[in-house]
Amino acid sequence: MSFHHQFTLASARNQLIPQQLTNNVFFGPLNTLSQREFIQENCIRFFVAVGIPTKRVAQYCRDMPVQDCLVVNFDSEFSPQEPLSAPEAELVSQYSQLHSASLSQLAANIAGDIAAGCSADSRLTPQPELDQQLHNSPAHYTCNIVTSQGAQKFASFNDLLTIFKLSGSGNVLVFSSNGNDEDLVALLSSHIVMTNSSASLLEAFQHVKSLRPSIHQCQPDSVFWCQGLMEYLEGSRAYKNPFYDGGMSPASSLSAAGLSSSAFVTKRRNSWSSDWEEECSNVAPGTISASGTPKARKIAAVRAGNIVQPQ
Repeated sequence: MSFHHQFTLASARNQLIPQQLTNNVFFGPLNTLSQREFIQENCIRFFVAVGIPTKRVAQYCRDMPVQDCLVVNFDSEFSPQEPLSAPEAELVSQYSQLHSASLSQLAANIAGDIAAGCSADSRLTPQPELDQQLHNSPAHYTCNIVTSQGAQKFASFNDLLTIFKLSGSGNVLVFSSNGNDEDLVALLSSHIVMTNSSASLLEAFQHVKSLRPSIHQCQPDSVFWCQGLMEYLEGSRAYKNPFYDGGMSPASSLSAAGLSSSAFVTKRRNSWSSDWEEECSNVAPGTISASGTPKARKIAAVRAGNIVQPQ
């Protein structure tokens, strides 16, 4: 076998291997669901599907024991009125009812445990109220099919990972069709930033990409301008921004703040030139710092050649 063929086969095999993002979060392609040994060895109980139609997720997960796992899927195009065959409709209904009930019960249990001071993490360090650790109330999570878009999608994603971690019941697998999707990378990058206060979005993206080199076709600028990502990060981390009246704490409701991701992106792009002039003198060429304002970090990234300046 030629070296080229060996390299091609090795690359194909690597595409099927999931990666570990944090201590309790793994990510990879849909194929990971069939890797039972991997799932058992890594104590994975929670499964988060990204960008896969709900009816497909229901089909792939129908043989998974509900008592041993919880499946949540992010499907912004899902609609209860979607025309389905009778067997498909029954399968989706059963899938949603079972896993939604598990999710609702889990959120309620975690809220009760933290209120009583007996969550898994509280054994190590004192924990604040659950409402202070989430963007939305625990009661918000009663359905395992997440149709949110924009900043609220990122809020729900990170809230769910927080709930799963606090349960102490097992680890999480986040998966998409091929494990290289832009939406998947954006969600994972947001989680890195939210759990590492000193990390910049560029550093988070580079970290995810280093873990899974097959993401090479995903460019940083396309991820950074993913609908709602910058709005979510700047609001959640209470960044000072001229387009906000004030920063939001992690417990603040994004929807209650009346933020429009499309309007935010438009304003950010239109104001890039003035932002550049204001911050340019404060950033050393070719450096990317985890500290400083979001504008300063973006300017540093552009100078380093990692972000394409919006037109």
